[in-house]
Amino acid sequence: MWNKHYIPTPWRRRFKRFCYRGVPILGFLVCATATFWLWQRQDRMPVLTGEVLAVRLDVTAGRDGVLVPLAREPWKLYDDIQAGQIIARLDDRTVSAQLDYGRKELIRIRADLEAAVVRNALAETDRDLNYSREATQIAVEHERLLLWLLEQKIELETNRLELQRCKARLEHYKPLHDKDAIPDLQWVEENLSRDIVAKRVEEGLAALHKAEEEERKLREQRERLPARISAESTKLLAPFQAAIESQQARIRELESATDQLIVRAPVDGVICAILHRPGENVRAGDPIVTVANPRGQAIISYVRQDQPVRPLPGMTAKVRLRLPAVRSLATRVERVGPQIEQIPIHLCRDPNIPEWGLPVLIDIPDGLPVRPGELLDVSFQPEGG
Repeated sequence: MWNKHYIPTPWRRRFKRFCYRGVPILGFLVCATATFWLWQRQDRMPVLTGEVLAVRLDVTAGRDGVLVPLAREPWKLYDDIQAGQIIARLDDRTVSAQLDYGRKELIRIRADLEAAVVRNALAETDRDLNYSREATQIAVEHERLLLWLLEQKIELETNRLELQRCKARLEHYKPLHDKDAIPDLQWVEENLSRDIVAKRVEEGLAALHKAEEEERKLREQRERLPARISAESTKLLAPFQAAIESQQARIRELESATDQLIVRAPVDGVICAILHRPGENVRAGDPIVTVANPRGQAIISYVRQDQPVRPLPGMTAKVRLRLPAVRSLATRVERVGPQIEQIPIHLCRDPNIPEWGLPVLIDIPDGLPVRPGELLDVSFQPEGG
């Protein structure tokens, strides 16, 4: 029977009971739902480790030699360097000696050629071979012109070496002149010496171009000779042609060696390693310094096979610095590697366990202050996600 004297429970008491009994259950349900939702989202968008690509170039010696001091202060670690700037110089004494030897060898070949021409003229005094003599004379003039060209090329390479020395001295004297540590007269004389040698190089190039045109005409004239007459002159001059071709190859090698005496920076960057210093012997291909690009080119990440992501070029990606209170920035996938590769150790979840993944190149978002080699958090946004 209903008790009309029943006293209802106050709402304050009811609310307290709900807080004691219902809120924990409700909180558990909310947390379980949120955990399930986050787990699904994490499974759909895994967070990977990305690295800003670090570009490092070894600047190598082009030939064997001894490094000589530059006209500036020695390079130091983390010095900025610009593309084309001189990093090192090799001693040019070997090249100079080879040029001197080549000059003397050309003198010997020229003397032998003149002696052969005289012997051939004496042998033909009693024969009526005017046309043959004319053809032989054309061939001899061609060989003489080739010898003269080689002599001019050797002289040009000698002047180029001297021009390199003049420029090196000017680089050395310039900071001293700016500080008034050397007389103005000496500075003017050094500039004048440089200009004189540069003028000789310029004139030598012009003379070579003109002589090469004359050589081309003589060669064409020689090729128009009848086969029998051409064979006779070729037989006479065959030893000298072989010697001249050998010297031509040698001079081309010396031209390359002259260019390789100066080692220049291939790109703008920062010196991050100095492997050889002035006074040390280096061999062709030995790295002298390592130049690093201070700006990142892209971000590389690796997608494991067990992760439910199939990245495609143009797919949206998000990257985030590993700093507190930093938001992610949207970017896009630039390229996807063609095959599965072993992941670098420092990008593995456990350095002791090797992993494999698909490499992915990602654009660096505008305004993201990253350095080459820096690690980032990367996630991908599937289509419609």
